[in-house]
Amino acid sequence: MLRKDCHKDQAQEAKALKKTSGEVIMIRFIDLGDQILEGQRQFAWWDTITDTFETYSYEQAWETWLEFETAYRHEQGQVVIADLSNPRPLSRYKGLFPKKWP
Repeated sequence: MLRKDCHKDQAQEAKALKKTSGEVIMIRFIDLGDQILEGQRQFAWWDTITDTFETYSYEQAWETWLEFETAYRHEQGQVVIADLSNPRPLSRYKGLFPKKWP
C-alpha cells in the first residue's frame, strides 16, 4: 500500500512540475565513493536531461546531506522545501537520497 501511494505522490508531483515549469527534470543520485578525495566518500546529482552534474554554490560533490542542503538553500535563496513552482524542489533530492548514507 505504501509503495502504491509513493508512486501516486511522485506522479502528482511530476504533473505539478510539468504544469508550472513546462518540463520535468530527471535527477539521479550518484555515489562517488572516494574518487575525488581519498578516504572521503562523496555524492553528486546527475541531470539526465542535460547529461551534466548539478552545481549548487559552485560545488558539484558533497559529503553529507547537510552540506548539500546548505549549498542548495544558498543557491536557491531559501526556497521552501515543498515549493512545486520550483522545477527542482529540495524534496525531490531528499526522496532520492539514501537513508543509510555514511
